[in-house]
Amino acid sequence: MTQHETILDPPQSFWGRFRFVGPSLIITATLVGSGELLATTTFGAKVGFAALWLIIGTCLIKVALQEALGRYTISSGDTTLKAFTRLPGPKNWAIWFWLVVIIATSVQLGAISRVVGEAVKLTLGQSGAEEFIWAPVICLICLVLLYDGKYAVIEKVSTLLVSLFSIATIFTAAAIQLTPNFITSADLIDGFRFQFPEAGVGVALGIVAIVGLSSSELVYYAYWCLEKGYARWTGPDDGSEAWAQRARGWIRVMHVDCILAFVIYTTTTVAFYLLGATVLHRQKIDPGKGLDVLEKLSRMYTETLGPWAFYLFIGSALLVLFSTLFVSIASYARLVPDAIFILRGATNVNDSVRRRWVQRSVVVFSILFALMAQVRENPVQLVVIGVIGLALLLPVICFAAVWLRYAKLDPRIRPSWALDLWLWASAILTALMTVFSLWKGVEKYLLGGG
Repeated sequence: MTQHETILDPPQSFWGRFRFVGPSLIITATLVGSGELLATTTFGAKVGFAALWLIIGTCLIKVALQEALGRYTISSGDTTLKAFTRLPGPKNWAIWFWLVVIIATSVQLGAISRVVGEAVKLTLGQSGAEEFIWAPVICLICLVLLYDGKYAVIEKVSTLLVSLFSIATIFTAAAIQLTPNFITSADLIDGFRFQFPEAGVGVALGIVAIVGLSSSELVYYAYWCLEKGYARWTGPDDGSEAWAQRARGWIRVMHVDCILAFVIYTTTTVAFYLLGATVLHRQKIDPGKGLDVLEKLSRMYTETLGPWAFYLFIGSALLVLFSTLFVSIASYARLVPDAIFILRGATNVNDSVRRRWVQRSVVVFSILFALMAQVRENPVQLVVIGVIGLALLLPVICFAAVWLRYAKLDPRIRPSWALDLWLWASAILTALMTVFSLWKGVEKYLLGGG
């Protein structure tokens, strides 16, 4: 197939564009698991409604970073890590930094593997430590599904899993209003007093890092845009007006993709937070203590809908946590080989070689996360430790998004002034919240303050 044959004119109507969404659904499948189910509910359990503003604001501001990175990828055909080589400073410094952070924080995916194992154990009515046995089995299932490496399989599985779990979670959150735990207007007002709750400062940094699009999903996004075909259908920049029109058209498709994901993950994030703030906080249940995380979290459902909802929660949790593990393995298997190619100076790697590397990486990371699932610590704590590392990567991504926009983007496809303003606000606020949260954590736990 020639390059000309891969070029495709973008759809002009909203519904035509909607038919080409997909990359955001994949990254949504990763963030809903560890971010919403574990970290957000734990945060709500610790601080109640006080940080509702932080949850919604964190979801909102990061969309502009996603849009900027996606826009650059469509116009250039670069992956995120390839784009990192365009940044000023020492050669490949951002890629080395990314590698160190990813290796150091992969413990959270071992924790996710074990919580999936716990979900299987509870579904089967087992007792004891069977989750440490089921976790490797789940990783093996991911390996089998992902080994072929086809984008369409990943997109379809992710879409199904996210849809089922999101519907169940939103329904449960809405049902709170029919119970003694119903949410009052005073609760919501309290959530928008713009407080930074000291009681949850250790988790707050994890919230800033992982709620909405974490640094992982922001890096992943370009890869799934490329595999979907946005850049391929746009074609290489030949300087023509036809190319610019195609690029602008596929960027509009990417906008629909971003908005769809934003609606899904913001709605589910708020639903999880409200469940944690109402049911768990009021009953002083802390999922961050002990190993029985899902049994504690299931109280959000059973206290709202009744005892029967325990199985609804466990089944739903199994779906969403599996989706996080599934997409994370698929993403790691693409990014790490890409980093190796770049650091080795390999250019023009053909598709067959890249595919073999992806297949091998799927095997490696499936085994790695199965082994890391054997760490016998509270999974919520491991997830929070992992995402604190990811928080360190956020300022780098903010800088990259702004730099690529102004130094590398073709002027013919520059964003509107409103998107530029959003991008600056997103980059500045995300970086400031990350630094502030880091300082508060250091002040509280190392300096004895707060």
